Amino acid sequence: MLVCAVPLVALIVFEMNMLKEPPAPKPYTKSDYAAAKAHWAEEIENHGTLKAYERFKNDTLKESYGTAHTLAHIFGELIYETDGLVGFSVCDSSFSMGCFHSFFGRAIDDHGVDIVYKLDSDCEKEWGSSGLICAHGIGHGLLTHLGDERVERALEICSELIWKEPLGGCSGGVFMEHDFQTMRQPIHAQVRAFNPETPYAPCDKISRYKEACYFSLGQWWFSALNQDRVRMGELCADVKDDNYRKNCGRGIGGIIGPHEEFNTLNIVNSCSLMPNDEIEVLCLQGAAWSYKGEPTVAARAAEPCVGMKDEDYMICTGGSFEKGDRL
Repeated sequence: MLVCAVPLVALIVFEMNMLKEPPAPKPYTKSDYAAAKAHWAEEIENHGTLKAYERFKNDTLKESYGTAHTLAHIFGELIYETDGLVGFSVCDSSFSMGCFHSFFGRAIDDHGVDIVYKLDSDCEKEWGSSGLICAHGIGHGLLTHLGDERVERALEICSELIWKEPLGGCSGGVFMEHDFQTMRQPIHAQVRAFNPETPYAPCDKISRYKEACYFSLGQWWFSALNQDRVRMGELCADVKDDNYRKNCGRGIGGIIGPHEEFNTLNIVNSCSLMPNDEIEVLCLQGAAWSYKGEPTVAARAAEPCVGMKDEDYMICTGGSFEKGDRL
């Protein structure tokens, strides 16, 4: 046979080379996003999208929240450019789902709004109930495509997707895009201006997904109010509706977690600035949820709750971002 003619030593060398781990990615300036895109485009060309994404995650792990999220946007765009629609399964929830944001934004721009139903179905087939990570990116893409003046229409389309829980999924992506324009300004997000006369907008005006909207306020306020945790807590405490107020408090913790790079002591100190015990516990619960959403720290999700009295500990560790406060 032909294989017998191949010297044994050549076969052994070939197999050993196949088993070798490829060299680590070359260093590059993380803040130079044009250079980053060129760098990871080359990595994808050399290793394929799946292997390159694993290398990207390892290489980006120690970057700040904002830098890592922006780099993930860049990588998601590269996946779409390389693999097309089928590339969605390469992305995951790392770096606050940044990979999905740009991937679905490009997909909706290229194929129109109706493509979201196929993408939503494909995500559910790929990940089952965990497919909300796709739906969040779809929400970003929808509002970018439709425009800020059509928030209600974007939310209507969200309601037609598979994800039906009160938080997370498509609606969270719509509100985040409304507040930051991350798809239109991927390098330097344009934060929506804060008006003290309408601090809860658009949550007090929209007809659906109000819980998710109040949850999203914490992330917006964190930027629009220059990280003034005290003011943020006061605004949440002033919300009259119990359910909206609770989700508002959780939303503060939801952004403090990744911003503090999951440093538990810093998170606990930040939540201690809340105006009362209720908002403080909810802030810590939201922070614990943020751990659950980041694969690299998910096992540490109970850390912000350590030392609480039993009832508060149960609240803090209960539920998840996906299920709201339901255990």
